[in-house]
Amino acid sequence: MPEHGPEKITKEERGDPHSPEKAEALEVAQHKLDILLDDEFKDYAVRFMNLAEYEKMIQIGEFESREAEVMSGGSSFKQYLKNSGGDWERVARRITNWDHGVVNIRTYEWLMRLMKESSREVKQEETGGDERTKTLRKFRDKVLATRRHYSIFLWGSDYEQDKTNLPRFEDEAKSILGEDTYLQIDTEIMGSITAGETGSLQYNMEEFLRTISVVPEVKERLRHLLFRIADIKKRFSFFTEEKLKILHDFIENPNYLDDGGKVKDIISILSFAPSYGASKDTRQYHVMAVFDTQALSGNQSWLKQWKYLRSAPAKGYEPQDMVLGVVALIPNTDLVNELSEKSSSSGRMAHAVFDHNGRVRYPN
Repeated sequence: MPEHGPEKITKEERGDPHSPEKAEALEVAQHKLDILLDDEFKDYAVRFMNLAEYEKMIQIGEFESREAEVMSGGSSFKQYLKNSGGDWERVARRITNWDHGVVNIRTYEWLMRLMKESSREVKQEETGGDERTKTLRKFRDKVLATRRHYSIFLWGSDYEQDKTNLPRFEDEAKSILGEDTYLQIDTEIMGSITAGETGSLQYNMEEFLRTISVVPEVKERLRHLLFRIADIKKRFSFFTEEKLKILHDFIENPNYLDDGGKVKDIISILSFAPSYGASKDTRQYHVMAVFDTQALSGNQSWLKQWKYLRSAPAKGYEPQDMVLGVVALIPNTDLVNELSEKSSSSGRMAHAVFDHNGRVRYPN
């Protein structure tokens, strides 16, 4: 599950729905769902998180000792879902006081407004012809005129050129450094990108360049090559080539949405686009996880209603049992499907999955 958007789950990837592993997960998730939907279940904790944090939690069977908001003695969780009204931007901003974290949610809502505006304007024009196609073309024009997440549109525009330049840049760098030395640097580049340590990568490359004995003009050219290679590979890794290709074609082709087949893809790509600012890689909110209060360590955070989660297993305490459910904060079918698939494949960590309107999607 990439941080910047869910992937479509194929039938083969879902595996056998009747396997012992799936049966165990289903039983666990049903038990947790019964707890969540009990009218008397009023003591719980919630944490808003992005897809990367969620997947890490699922993979290792634990969660990090980070803040969660304590809900105690008020309305039941079932009533809490109803009261949210699907307006998770409002809820997340109120709870976390972190405006940056709701950019992806807000972007989805912005796209939906543009689509409705486009449809309304086409109807008012009364020019005849295929209203659907005209609506989609007008929607595309509005998106490109505003261009939220401006950097992502630059990435999309540059995709074909980046794809052509990357092997050329690599060949030139190899001609200066030699094959073996370049491969060592490339390994470090990809390792830093995967680990999200691009800041240290820049420092390490500058240190490496200081050790190279070449004339200043060649060293400067090598610096340019290595940083361009790293930047392109970061884009391709960070947002995937497939998504950049779709975005490129959307930008370049006025008729790209005409058949309707790529509308969902574009909305998903833009909704989950990385945004820029403080803690840009970790603080977008895509899901809200619900924990049993036993998951709380008792350590107080800086806000009165926040406490830290305790992650490590201990006698009589297993983190897997504490994750009761997740709510998808963005109305995206692929997101809900992937959350359901992850849950149904995670044994004791299995949990209930709700869509943004609070409807149960797993187990179902």
